[in-house]
Amino acid sequence: MSDTTPRPSTDLESSPLLAHRNGDEEEAPQNKSFLAALTDPTREMTAGEKLLGAVALIFLVLAATFIGLFSGLKHRISSGETGSTTTITDYITQTSTQTATQTEVFTSTVPQPAPTESPTQGPCLTSECVMLASSMLGYLDTSLDPCEDFVGFATNGWVKANPLPKSKAIWGSFNQVRANNQKVILEILKKPITVKSVEELKKETPEEIAERDNLVKMKTVFDDCLNEDHLDEIGTAPLLDIVDAIRASFPAVYPKSVDAKTQTQSKAAWYSFEELERNARVAVDRILNGETAESSIVKEEEDVEETDFKEKEPSRKTKLTNALAYLHAKGISALFEFNVEGDVGVDPQFQVLSLYQSSTGLPAKPYYDEVSIVEVYEEVVATLLSELLPKSLLSDASLLVESSPDSSLWPPFPSWPSPGPKTPEGDEFPAPESSRSNLVKKLAHQVVVFETALARAGADPEDIFDPTKAYNPTPFEDVELGIDLARYVSAFAPRNFPSKIIVTSPSFVKKVNKLVANTDDHVLQSYFLVRAAFKHANLLGPKVEVRLAGEKLTSVLRGTKLGAEVDREEVCAGHLDSVVGHLVGAEFIKTQFPGDSKVKGERIIFGIIDAFKERLKTIGWMDDASRKKAIAKAEAITPKIGYPLYPNHKSPIALRNYYARSPVNSGDFFEDVVRATESDLAKSWQAALGNKRNVDIWEMNAHTVNAYFSPPDNEIVFPSGILQPPFFNAEWPGYLSYGSFGAVAAHELAHAFDSTGSKYDDKGFFRDWWSNSTVKAFEERANCIAEQYSKFYVVGPDGKQVHVNGNLTNGENIGDFGLRFAWKAWKASLEGQKEEKILPGLPYTAEQMFFLSFGRIWASTASPAQAVAGVRTDPHSPNQFRIEGTLRNFPQFAETFNCPKGSRMNPKERCELW
Repeated sequence: MSDTTPRPSTDLESSPLLAHRNGDEEEAPQNKSFLAALTDPTREMTAGEKLLGAVALIFLVLAATFIGLFSGLKHRISSGETGSTTTITDYITQTSTQTATQTEVFTSTVPQPAPTESPTQGPCLTSECVMLASSMLGYLDTSLDPCEDFVGFATNGWVKANPLPKSKAIWGSFNQVRANNQKVILEILKKPITVKSVEELKKETPEEIAERDNLVKMKTVFDDCLNEDHLDEIGTAPLLDIVDAIRASFPAVYPKSVDAKTQTQSKAAWYSFEELERNARVAVDRILNGETAESSIVKEEEDVEETDFKEKEPSRKTKLTNALAYLHAKGISALFEFNVEGDVGVDPQFQVLSLYQSSTGLPAKPYYDEVSIVEVYEEVVATLLSELLPKSLLSDASLLVESSPDSSLWPPFPSWPSPGPKTPEGDEFPAPESSRSNLVKKLAHQVVVFETALARAGADPEDIFDPTKAYNPTPFEDVELGIDLARYVSAFAPRNFPSKIIVTSPSFVKKVNKLVANTDDHVLQSYFLVRAAFKHANLLGPKVEVRLAGEKLTSVLRGTKLGAEVDREEVCAGHLDSVVGHLVGAEFIKTQFPGDSKVKGERIIFGIIDAFKERLKTIGWMDDASRKKAIAKAEAITPKIGYPLYPNHKSPIALRNYYARSPVNSGDFFEDVVRATESDLAKSWQAALGNKRNVDIWEMNAHTVNAYFSPPDNEIVFPSGILQPPFFNAEWPGYLSYGSFGAVAAHELAHAFDSTGSKYDDKGFFRDWWSNSTVKAFEERANCIAEQYSKFYVVGPDGKQVHVNGNLTNGENIGDFGLRFAWKAWKASLEGQKEEKILPGLPYTAEQMFFLSFGRIWASTASPAQAVAGVRTDPHSPNQFRIEGTLRNFPQFAETFNCPKGSRMNPKERCELW
């Protein structure tokens, strides 16, 4: 940070982010360390207090001494001083569960690298430092050589002490921070609201009334979610309301009969759902009695011309329009979906519609090629349809015909075998005991065939993240989706009707139109119902069959134990975030985001920006003109830290008004969540579309454990939720703060110049702003990183290797390379200051502790199935490769740990970028 140029507040506001709970504007007193409280008391201590203080101090010194002796002994043993050898395992093949196949095992007599320099300061003996030292020791496995297996060296102690919970697919430092943040919220939710007398209520201020209303709203949602007995009692009823609406908006028409010779349908060859429900059960009874199926059919439409019949039915385009508008309003992704975001080609702050492909039931294309996964998926889809469709609906074998999606999009699965015995007329018909089951299976198969084709039609994830492929502005009237698009958009009541749409994948639009045109109505309707079930099944009771079916699929995809007990409070806290997330965040920051955290966090962020600007001045592959623009972009980046300013988290009234459109009713948990989804969507379409972006709105809640960079807005955002241990603490030594939170901040900054961010200028415009030679040099280095990470792999539950997609993860990997700016910023922060104190019992330099701090934030364990799912769907590399890949390419790491040339962590060839 420059000494001469003051920076604006990170949230572009003049007042502090946090007000004190009592409304005082005075600066809050700083919390003193334990040792400081002894040496500088605020009052005269009694003799007893002095004695206790002396005893406590002696205890801390002894504890630190024993920690040091133990760690030193363990360090000498592991470093080879006893003459033993160390077996090193090649962790490049490991999964996050440390269970991967060992492809390279060898012995080493290389001693553990000694500190590169002796610490100049004595150990920090405050209670915070002692506990922190103990925590750091708990992460380490000093039996390993950090130059060969730094991942294991820095995290194996934690992994061994934190086995994967049965109900979890992944567990790591991020999860622990989320759990700790939830505990803060749970304490608030469990605390009863103070009962006041009538006189006291009359004296309440508007702010106090709003505060109580907000707490009641939070507690109502949370308590309703916890009431699983009630959720089980009402069963699928809330979801069936949505099912009925879908069936009403998209009434499926089934073939009555098909002429075996001509394969043509008679003029009265179609049943509506109402007809089916009226006739199906009668048809079964008559066939069982040896009568023909035709004799059971009501003939009202027999003498009606086919054209007259069709005129009474809504057109397919109208039905699709109605169904998709309804589904999307409920937050249910089907066929495609829209998002409101900046127009990066014309005005990044002007919000327009962007068209994306929909999500699918299986999380990635490769899953649709795995027979075992597809078999489970079809079983789950069959269960859902059996639970959601009327019992009388699927009772006649003649009602289903084979669906044949365009084979050029995806090879359809083989036809199912004949469903059962034949009628006296020779028509195939299942036995009554299994007719519905077999027909539901066939319908489920058709749905999966359709969805498989839909998945294949979609663009690959790396193309969606690439603006050169995904930014395709198209006039509104030229976007063809097989629906009445104007009517669809009008359903969301935007105040400004769009004149164009950003189409992220034009080829997908063409393919999906062709696919839908060649798919039967009953298959489409069933697909819609399945999408609704997958979206909302987790809102149902734990014993409801629809929810159990969804959990079965999840357990297979993520490798969790089916039926494992889950922490319901944790689940409900997650749902609370989606309904009233800003209320939760407002409560969180009252106690978990003190003013000194904001100041220290800002100092780290600004220091990293300055370090990056200095580095830009010396990069050889960037020409002067491009360098000047890059520095201007770095200077223009807006850091935001703490919490969003809209809605105003300091105003209970503003928060209450924000959620006024999504009322909460006791006992209506399912409906409350759906209403919140509808409200959020309405705010986006009605307030944002066609307007300038509200810069005070964030994409995350205040208590979220995450951070992000927004290319159109050129801003990096850090919610207070991530400014918690082990990422950050205002009292920590700098080498820990910069190695952990500094790494997060540097990662987000580097995103501004990664394979995607580098395509946006300092104002957020998507355009070419680097010279051709600089772009070429950048791409060469980015490709080196992509190729390097593509050699990493995890091992799945079947023992097969699944390689990281270096192209998909390229932007995030480049972001992790920002660690070197955190390093430079930390070093710059020490200029003119005394050396920072070291933690007791840890025989490592401050430089080594910087890297250990970085390693521990990525400590995690995961099931093999989840490791595979992450590689296929996540733009981030698996955590172990985020550590190894970053540090192998960072020369200062090898220098700090004295790693010999050619060792795993000091390779002969590196990828160089920043």
